Amino acid sequence: MKEKSKKRNNAIDFFRGLIAIHIIMIHTVFHSGNLYVPYKIQSWVLLFDVPIFLILSGMTFAFHESPGKKLQEIAKVMFKWLIFICFCYVYLYFVDRQSLHIKDFTSWLVFNPHTNSAYTLGVSYSLWFMLPFIESSIICSILIYFTVQGCKNDNEKIVRILLLLLLLFGVFLLVAGYSKIYFGMSLNTIYYCIFYLLGYLSMKCKFTNIKSFIFVEAIVISLFIIALHYNNLQIADLQILKSEGSYIYVLASLISCLLVIYLKDKIKCDSLIFKPINFIGKNALYLFFSQGLSSSLMFLIVPKINIANVYLKIILMFLINLGISLTFFIILMLVYKLVDIIINKLKKVGWLRLENFIISNDK
Repeated sequence: MKEKSKKRNNAIDFFRGLIAIHIIMIHTVFHSGNLYVPYKIQSWVLLFDVPIFLILSGMTFAFHESPGKKLQEIAKVMFKWLIFICFCYVYLYFVDRQSLHIKDFTSWLVFNPHTNSAYTLGVSYSLWFMLPFIESSIICSILIYFTVQGCKNDNEKIVRILLLLLLLFGVFLLVAGYSKIYFGMSLNTIYYCIFYLLGYLSMKCKFTNIKSFIFVEAIVISLFIIALHYNNLQIADLQILKSEGSYIYVLASLISCLLVIYLKDKIKCDSLIFKPINFIGKNALYLFFSQGLSSSLMFLIVPKINIANVYLKIILMFLINLGISLTFFIILMLVYKLVDIIINKLKKVGWLRLENFIISNDK
């Protein structure tokens, strides 16, 4: 078996940066955009949605295949989230002190902030994704680890993971629409596991040429169109299908996910022009948190912008939202860097004290 490369995959960072920016577009046309954006346009935007994050996470897991390392990554996510909570509390202290309640801190910790402030409303709308993302990442890392144990080569891994993927999709089809919780998991967690496994599988089994990609993509698009027609639905119903956890939404997401899987091996993302997006991709979590705050401010900005052309207004609102998000993004990165420096200083001081204690005992 070939030795795994430890070099960072710029293609994964590039697409992670793109989807992080696209989340800003989604939260521009939704929520504050509900007042002026047609429902059909909102649904088209959902074709490039958060399941791509799971695809990319599955790809990164293929590099180390260690549940322990995945838990360390989740711990870092939680630490960054804790810093963001503190940042939000300081932010609310200055902009909306009346909505600041220490007793709500626990609800923030579990990604369900109890806040009525217009300045953090978008954060609440964004956070539904975090728990399914964390759950599916942990569950899939454990499933993959035990599934591929004893495999002699990648071909054997591909067969085992493919069977696991088909089994999980079968369970999803069986239980969808009957309940919201299964074995302690939400329906969101189950179908996000499907995308995570698909992302891992895509690093072992790649499209050999564009013809094979077009063939598979055409099948998925055809199934998506047939499913819409059979159920008397339209593309405008995609948001409802997403909230219901329908298999049709899975098919819709597969269209963009397959495109990412194919392009990740075709696009060279090392050039200077891609560096800003790659940088965002490496720090996508900060932008995800930041857009929650910026999308909150959009509720206050949108009513003040009077533009008759809906497409021009969407573009302008997106650029404003993106600009505010990037501002918060930079501030958050600086705050985290400062906290990291302080922690390293404390570690260093603690180590020196321990070292002095040992030397004094030896004497």
